[in-house]
Amino acid sequence: MFSPKSKIARAACVAGLSLSLVGGVCAPAVQALAAEGDHTVTVTSAQTHTYKLIKLFDGTFTTDAEGRLHMGDAKVSDEAVAKVLRNTLNTYAHDPKWETATDQQLADGIASLSEDEMQAFANSVAAGNVGGENYTPLASSTGSYVVGTAAGQSGTATLTAPSDGYYLIVSDPSSVWGKVGESGTQAVLTPVAGDTTVATKTEVPVLVKTVADNFAHDPDGREDWDKEFTKVSDFDIHNAGDIANVKDVRYKVEVSLPDIMGDMDSYPVTVHSTLGSGLKFGPNAKESWVSATLVNEDGSKTVPIQFSSDNISILNAVDGVGDEMVLDFGDVRKVLADAGVTPSEMGGYHIEYVYNGSRIIDGAEGNLDALLGSRTSLADPLVSTAYATYKPYTYGFMGGETNKTAEDQAKLYSYSLKVDKVDGDAEALKGAKFTLTEADGTVIGKDITAADDGTFTFTGLDSGVEYTLTETTVPAGHKAIDPIKFKIAATVSAEGDEITAISATETADPSNAATFTVDDATVVATVVNLSGPQMPVTGMAGIAGGILAGGVLIAVSGVKLARAKKDSEDPE
Repeated sequence: MFSPKSKIARAACVAGLSLSLVGGVCAPAVQALAAEGDHTVTVTSAQTHTYKLIKLFDGTFTTDAEGRLHMGDAKVSDEAVAKVLRNTLNTYAHDPKWETATDQQLADGIASLSEDEMQAFANSVAAGNVGGENYTPLASSTGSYVVGTAAGQSGTATLTAPSDGYYLIVSDPSSVWGKVGESGTQAVLTPVAGDTTVATKTEVPVLVKTVADNFAHDPDGREDWDKEFTKVSDFDIHNAGDIANVKDVRYKVEVSLPDIMGDMDSYPVTVHSTLGSGLKFGPNAKESWVSATLVNEDGSKTVPIQFSSDNISILNAVDGVGDEMVLDFGDVRKVLADAGVTPSEMGGYHIEYVYNGSRIIDGAEGNLDALLGSRTSLADPLVSTAYATYKPYTYGFMGGETNKTAEDQAKLYSYSLKVDKVDGDAEALKGAKFTLTEADGTVIGKDITAADDGTFTFTGLDSGVEYTLTETTVPAGHKAIDPIKFKIAATVSAEGDEITAISATETADPSNAATFTVDDATVVATVVNLSGPQMPVTGMAGIAGGILAGGVLIAVSGVKLARAKKDSEDPE
């Protein structure tokens, strides 16, 4: 039957309800008057669960001068249905006359309900008791008044109505439970006087997981967090001070809540969030938890979700994935109601929470350097996943399983720089050392010596950062090169959920000493040292010094020439 909150319902048009037994039709249903016989009822926006077509009334349809549909000679299809209608009207309309009303009076009584009451009435009829002491919702019944069933597929479900009349379209509750990304439709009460198309009122929560694209290092706090959360991030894993250590990875999870939540008794939500392979939550992760918030559609109102560490479980990594955090948000509908949000205002709210990586560690090393540095392919990002469980709408019938949202992923990428050191003949050249720094002074690698093949490798780079590659030791017998400044650019897929390619180019004052190519997630810089004496690499000071030295040599030579000429001209 009705609970007090059911009296505050969506308008019939918004809810997809179509009911006009004696009044005008307000419905997303299209029909043409036809003779008695089978009519096709097409349910759009169908999910894969089973829909039922329940006949409530037979009758004769007529239209008035304004094209509104009316039913006369109304007859309830079955005594069990009549009982549900009588009890519901008696409770809802607060008038005992419905106990002795005729079938036509029942039809007229339903039509007299306001639009704000129609959807609540239809849902309550679907949940009505048809089994005496053995409670069975009408939606779960298999009585003769259930005249059609069909599983939703390819966006539609097709049902057959055997004759003109008023019908209730519902989801079979047992077919909804345990389905990923599905929920029952609110009951649709619709006239059928010919082939009819009806839109369902089915909503499910949607979870989105994103990752912040790094933050500016600030030793005094974290107010410099980058506020941009995206499906993918290319990540610089190095902290200032030449320390390869844990640099916070900040994830955000949002769960949209369906409008129909306001018409339910409760709406419990739990989120399962798993870290990327190799990552673990630190020992104080639960204590450092940032509380979640319920946010309305335009962000003008927020309601905090208060819960303790008892609501958080951390499951150790298994099967090659990272740790999983399970957050039980409890009954979010009650949280909103306790904050004064009415059922009709609950549409558009979503859960939003952020957790940062100060409590995320690489289980093996205690840092992200080796973990991300070892990922040398764009096809192998560090993938973090999440999904939510929720209560599917089944007309207040408590039972069955919770459902899951579709899983969502946030992907973390990191790039490498491989330096190929060669001479003027493109042969591998040994004896050099390189230092790689960021524009802010962060040192990625200092005085790194080449491998046996003459290559240098720096890991943990990201896009959009200007790096400077400086040759700190020049191979003997070769000319030094100026520092090489470059940036990496990443191409994100049209869907925004993966990085498909990277490129690298020199930035200011190209040295012409390096040629950049790309091998998957690795930038390859071929750096040439020409044979010859080492020259200064201190910019204009070195150039000026060279010019000055040359000038001195010329001046000295000129003086010597002048003296020699004079000596040759003077007689002895």
